[in-house]
Amino acid sequence: MTWPRVAPILVRSLKGILHAPNYVPGQLNPRLDLALLSGSSGQRLATLQTSETGNFDFGINAPGTHFLNLEPSAMRGWDGSQITGRIAVSVETDAPSDHLELELGWTSCGLSYIDLIPCPPAEWHLGRLWGRVVAPAGALVVRGEDLLRHSAVPIDPAGPAISDAEVLLVDPNGRLIERLRTDRSGEFASMQVLAGSYELLVRSASFGTYRARVFTEPDVSLTTSVRIQFGRRGTCGSARIQ
Repeated sequence: MTWPRVAPILVRSLKGILHAPNYVPGQLNPRLDLALLSGSSGQRLATLQTSETGNFDFGINAPGTHFLNLEPSAMRGWDGSQITGRIAVSVETDAPSDHLELELGWTSCGLSYIDLIPCPPAEWHLGRLWGRVVAPAGALVVRGEDLLRHSAVPIDPAGPAISDAEVLLVDPNGRLIERLRTDRSGEFASMQVLAGSYELLVRSASFGTYRARVFTEPDVSLTTSVRIQFGRRGTCGSARIQ
C-alpha cells in the first residue's frame, strides 16, 4: 500500500458525506462505490455505495486507522478518467467531529479532497450580491497573458485578485439561482433583486470552496459589497462586509 501524502482525517465514526467535484448543494450526486480498507494490513473490511446525496455509513466507531477506497464509478474528472483514490481516516473517541464531509477533486496528480467540517458556512445579511474575490495574503497568482508578455508578477500583500472564480447562489430546494464569474479585478455582481435565504459557494482551482448562508432582502440600506478571501490549502477562507 502507498500511504497518502496528507495526514488522516480525525473523526469519531466512519460515516459522512462525499461531495462530487463542482457539486451544487441540494442537487443529486452520482452514486460512488466505497471500500473500507484496514490501515494496518490493507485488508478489505466492507464495501458500500453512497446515496444520491453522497451519504455513507460503515457503522464503525471503534478506534483505528482506515482507508476509504474510492472505486471506479460514474464520477469522472476533467480529463474524462474515472475518479479513484484513497482517503485516510483515523477514528478516535475524542475527534472534533462525529462524521466526515469532504469535497472531492481531481488533478493531474490524482484524487484530492477538502475537509469541510473545520470551515462551517458563514452567515450574511445582504440587500444585493456583489463583491470581490481575492487569494490568501501574499499569494502569487500568475495569469497566462503575463507569462506570454514575460511580465513581472507582483505579490500583493493584501491578497491578489482571483479572476474567473465561480460564484453560485442556490435556493433551499437545490435550484441554481445564479452562476457568476469574477472579472480580471476579481469582482462579481448579481443583477437580480432577490429576497429569501440561499446557499453561496465561491470556488477557484487550487483553493478550497468558500461557503456562506445568505439572507437577502431588497433593501437599499443593506446594499453593501462583500470581500471574500480564500484560505490557503487546509485553512478556512474569510469574508468582510464593506
